[in-house]
Amino acid sequence: FVDPGIYEAYVSFAGSGSKELRMRGANDVRIDAGLNAVVAGAFDVILDPGFGAYVGSASPGNRIVTAAELDAIWSALAGKADASHSHSVTIPNHNHGNPANVNSGGGTFTVS
Repeated sequence: FVDPGIYEAYVSFAGSGSKELRMRGANDVRIDAGLNAVVAGAFDVILDPGFGAYVGSASPGNRIVTAAELDAIWSALAGKADASHSHSVTIPNHNHGNPANVNSGGGTFTVS
């Protein structure tokens, strides 16, 4: 199949030495299957996008992340505070101007 227009959409097979099957779409090449779609190679399967690559959705909240993305998230979190530590605050006794209403609950308290 060849669309000889300026956008060169085609499916071709180079059979001599390379035994290469090529598909090119002017805008998109879409593979849709009712059950399973498999991309496999005897050696490497290489995705070489011009912009970005993702599995699932372009939305970061709805995609399968790559190892590089997980590494970046881990690195970003590594410098953050440890949630297992705590702080304390000391509050003195006070009476709000009324000696009969003394709050004796002052002291040092642990807070997170």
